[in-house]
Amino acid sequence: MQTSRRKLHSPPTRNSRSAVATVELSIVLPVLMILVVGIVESCHLFYIKQSLTVSAYEGARAAIVKGMPLSSINNRSNQVLTDRGIANGTTVITPSLPSSAAYGTYISVRAEAPYNTNSLIPGWLFSGITLRSTVKMMKEY
Repeated sequence: MQTSRRKLHSPPTRNSRSAVATVELSIVLPVLMILVVGIVESCHLFYIKQSLTVSAYEGARAAIVKGMPLSSINNRSNQVLTDRGIANGTTVITPSLPSSAAYGTYISVRAEAPYNTNSLIPGWLFSGITLRSTVKMMKEY
């Protein structure tokens, strides 16, 4: 009579477990990195948008002051952009001579900047976007 032995399956070895972990990491890591970089880039976009809003607000506050020259309004608005590291920012003031505007006139200041030159990774996520922010204040003197 011949006996046959059944071969029992041995538990997985350390090498096979680390191979599974390596495969899982190679699948998940790129997705996770793209997600993290996208979140950081989105937060930076909101920072730039908020900086443009503050710049337009400061320009509008300067524009409603009686007798404020146009160069001082532009300087005050652009100083915010410079302090916050925003490149290629521009300021547009309407009406073009706020000091000669009549009482009750709304003075509008628009600050804008292209996102390509201000992004952390140029041309990656929000390429071709120009961010704008406008603030209107009434001349009260």
